[in-house]
Amino acid sequence: MEKEWVFESNIKCIKVIGGPEKKENILIGLANGNVLKVFINNSFPVVLAQHSISIVVCDLSIDKKKLAIVDLNNNLTVIDVVSKEVLFTEMNVTSCAWNLDFNDLLAYSG
Repeated sequence: MEKEWVFESNIKCIKVIGGPEKKENILIGLANGNVLKVFINNSFPVVLAQHSISIVVCDLSIDKKKLAIVDLNNNLTVIDVVSKEVLFTEMNVTSCAWNLDFNDLLAYSG
């Protein structure tokens, strides 16, 4: 084992978001509502967002500037990672994913 991370809360979702070999990024949603970006070659995760409810699904846009999260109450929230501004919300959503070709295209279902 090269790295081990200990988080303040249980992990509820994990998504590999790519990167160069041995420097991949992992997006992690925690039960306490935090969303972290972990670089597997770095010991310190980056907090992308702090939400008040447990995270069920999370995804980062291809340009890494927009974060989509679905919480335990089935609410979708899209957040600008740089400004931390909420860009979009939708209720009764169970899953979401950013398109890998078109940066502003978000698919979600509920």
